[in-house]
Amino acid sequence: MTAITRRHFAAVLGGVVTWPLAARAQQPAMPVVGFLNSAPPEAFPDRLRAFHRGLKDAGFVEGENVAIVYRWAENQFDRLPELAADLVRQQVKVVAVNTPAALPTKAATASIPIAQRSPSPNPQTADAQQCRRRKGLVRNTAASCFPSVRTGEAGALE
Repeated sequence: MTAITRRHFAAVLGGVVTWPLAARAQQPAMPVVGFLNSAPPEAFPDRLRAFHRGLKDAGFVEGENVAIVYRWAENQFDRLPELAADLVRQQVKVVAVNTPAALPTKAATASIPIAQRSPSPNPQTADAQQCRRRKGLVRNTAASCFPSVRTGEAGALE
């Protein structure tokens, strides 16, 4: 091989190697959802499945078009503010929380929407109507429609 041929080969190879990186860089970043729970992950597998099902119903599938960052306090409630602050630093688009994690998360951010899971109230009660009302950034949702990204915060992911 001559020097020119080697240089040409190196240039072509360099272009081939960097082309996929450039193509990936042009794609929009995948939205990131924060998930903060005061319990350990094994405590509520049904709620975690419901969370994924709610995202899927809204058109979001973990790893395909949304990323999820999980934080579990493992019943160490004093860790909730630190975990909430970590999610805020990661600039998630929305944070799904259980009730004990709602206030520490609200204290950690003034701009990121918070989807709070609440017990399934009877739709005829005042509690059900209260769960549908927005309180600042915190959106209370019934267990049957957790997370509220399905009903209100889905726009935050786009």
